[in-house]
Amino acid sequence: MSPIARPGTSDADPASALEVALVDRLAAIAPPDADRYLLIDGLDEAIVPAARSPNICDLLAPRLDRLPPWLRIVATSRRDAAVLNRLGGPRLRRIDARDERNLDDIRGFISRRLESGDLAGEIARHGAAIGDVATALQRQSDGSFLYARQALEAIAREQLDLDDLEALPLGLGGLYARFFTRTWPNETAYAPARRALEAILASREPLSEQQISSIAALQGGRQLRAVMESLTGYLARSDEGVTLYHKSLADWLVDREVCDGRYAIDRAAGAERLVNYGRRWRELEDLYPLHHQPAHRAEAGHVDELKTGLADGAFARLKLERLGDAFQVAADFGILATALAAAGRDAELPALLATGDATQRDAVVSALEHATMPKARLADIARRTDRQCRPSRWRPGANASIAAMLNGRLAALRLATTAGVDDVAVDAAADRNAAVRVLAVPYLYRLWHDHREHGWRAIDLLRERIVGPAGLPRGDALDGFGGVSLAILSRHFDDPEAMQWLRAQWRTLVRDFLQSPMMRVVGRGWVLSALTHGLELLFARQPDYQPLNLRELAAMYRRPPDARRPALQVVDHLEWPERGYRGVVDVMRRTELPFDVHLMLAAERTLVFHAAADPGGVLDALEELHRHGCAWFRQSVLYAGFHLLRRAASVEPGWIDRYLAMTREAIDSTRATLVTEAGRYQLIPHMAWADVVVARHRPGAPPQLVPGFFDDAIRLGDMDYARRTIAATQVLSYAYRLDRVALETLRPMVATDDPRLRPALVEVLANIRFNAQRPVDDFLAELKRGDLARRVAATAPTVKAADFPTWIDEFFNHLLVDSDDFRREVVVAFRQAAEMRSAAQLLRWVLLWVMHLIADGPRPT
Repeated sequence: MSPIARPGTSDADPASALEVALVDRLAAIAPPDADRYLLIDGLDEAIVPAARSPNICDLLAPRLDRLPPWLRIVATSRRDAAVLNRLGGPRLRRIDARDERNLDDIRGFISRRLESGDLAGEIARHGAAIGDVATALQRQSDGSFLYARQALEAIAREQLDLDDLEALPLGLGGLYARFFTRTWPNETAYAPARRALEAILASREPLSEQQISSIAALQGGRQLRAVMESLTGYLARSDEGVTLYHKSLADWLVDREVCDGRYAIDRAAGAERLVNYGRRWRELEDLYPLHHQPAHRAEAGHVDELKTGLADGAFARLKLERLGDAFQVAADFGILATALAAAGRDAELPALLATGDATQRDAVVSALEHATMPKARLADIARRTDRQCRPSRWRPGANASIAAMLNGRLAALRLATTAGVDDVAVDAAADRNAAVRVLAVPYLYRLWHDHREHGWRAIDLLRERIVGPAGLPRGDALDGFGGVSLAILSRHFDDPEAMQWLRAQWRTLVRDFLQSPMMRVVGRGWVLSALTHGLELLFARQPDYQPLNLRELAAMYRRPPDARRPALQVVDHLEWPERGYRGVVDVMRRTELPFDVHLMLAAERTLVFHAAADPGGVLDALEELHRHGCAWFRQSVLYAGFHLLRRAASVEPGWIDRYLAMTREAIDSTRATLVTEAGRYQLIPHMAWADVVVARHRPGAPPQLVPGFFDDAIRLGDMDYARRTIAATQVLSYAYRLDRVALETLRPMVATDDPRLRPALVEVLANIRFNAQRPVDDFLAELKRGDLARRVAATAPTVKAADFPTWIDEFFNHLLVDSDDFRREVVVAFRQAAEMRSAAQLLRWVLLWVMHLIADGPRPT
């Protein structure tokens, strides 16, 4: 048995234990000569709504189809929706409790119990016949094994007389009523037990006897012992505390129509008792009130008390001090949001969303997303929040800030996306505030991704805002429109319908600009300056791993013109393919050359182009440059090698392993960083590319490198490096749609559970979940990380508009290889860039170049 399947390890990671000890082992053994069966009883008993770990249904559901066909699972459950929705469907078989076969089984169970132990002695003392007793109990059980078990235990405790079996009530509910009446003949006798049961039923986790005593106001240890003794047959004790022995008893106690009214329990009374107990949170050493007082206040209807208590801040400060978990503090505001929504107090919700605390914002959004309300109402809350957080309406309080305003706008975007409305996202994508536009683009893309026709209409509305009332271009709307266009282009370049739509929209837009009266009246230069400013913003806010940015362009033009000669030498081999690529290798072996973004781009694109015709030769060249070329070009070697291997229909033996080796050496030598004169970059995608090509050519193989980089970071104690390796898994999902590969890569990172890395882990999982919700939820349900699952579900994704342009390489390289016309245009662009004298001049030219390419016009001069 593998160590992961041993008790200590399996408790920490039950999903992995099940994989190793059951799924993998069964797949490896030879099929037996006949089917084998695995029996699981009482699945409904495993469903605990507030559980922090996966239950057996969570673990089994995603693996049923992977079990060998000769293994049959027979599992029983009461008619519980949580079980039936997860494991029902065609596998579901309903069992009639009154079926003769079931009744025979019950009779046999009773007979065997009566023949053994103290029950045999009780039968002998009464001179009763086992068959008669078994028949009587089976008849009254109404097909319930639990009834039979309870009756037998009552006989053993001498609470049930064998001479009185014929008078036993029919069914489990009647049996409970009989036992309760015998134990507590009147209200005075039942009152202390009632208070204890109220506390147990309303509690949100098992309670200790001391907690029960305090909450139920029992008078000293003697009364506590008497109450607990009277409830002995109905309680289950564990290290965690005291609970009812079976869900059927809880169901009976709270159902007045089924339960004898004298013994019915009011959950509201229990909630009120727990609220009263929780009001002593300052003086109690007990952590229970800190964990659950807000939920009990909400359940008891004390919404104003809950709101005041959270606004005061003292409860939150003590909770954070005692529990050390900001997420649990923020979750209380989610409880308040749910309570306010349930009370119809929607006008108070924007104030909870417009907060400087992002964790609180996410908790409130998550609560509203899961609240039971019409989508039209959710949309109204989104619009109300959005309006109140605009600069013209913003009325910051003592603790408010610009961050609170932006958080409110982001919350409105999330809620509007959930509600399926577009106006909030369109307004934000055209907002004057660049930070708001950055937040809006991913949500507008998500709307388009999930609701294609609706998304097209929304993007059309945004495009219509680009030309202002006077005919002048609105750079803010163009920035948002360009951002969502790049998002679609980068992830759906292989979708002809989407590409045709984008091309038509941009062609219309560009032609309108070029032919507009304002171009003639105000002057083309003024209009282009306005548009170029938006392009500068795009290049200025590139992600940390993208050296193609405004800073590096400016550094390029600070060097003398002669410094651009090596790049032009490289471009010769792109313009005249017959010259081959050896000249590129010769240039890049000049190790004295400093980093230059112009040279980097020219060499990468030229090698990618030649790799289409000679992948093996270019891979040899890349390996040579990895060993003997410019040190800074090692990251470009990984880039070019990645596109070579990803594009190749098939690969020679050893190609993948050579690329893995180069990746490992390049990342290990710098801990995934690139330092230039102008900046420092985190080579996050470079860490993930090897696993992308492995998934492409070795489907089903486990992740190769990123988990090893993570282990190295932990061994070195380099938490920054560890965070970069975690971030690399996001690239697998978001850029290349390898969601399951990304999650498998994250498995050891989740298992490590280092508190210093938890925020990074939550952020990446939330970003993956943005486009792959079900896989992430299933993955976390497999692991004993319920707390992590709740955090991830509540956390807003941090993908920004600027992330999308960096993923356009696939489309660009595809055109470069397959279109001679486009290749020639790229050559012109590289040569023209060498003639420019500043980054602003280059971007202005690039804007014209792109506009004329889109409009099919002449090349700009």
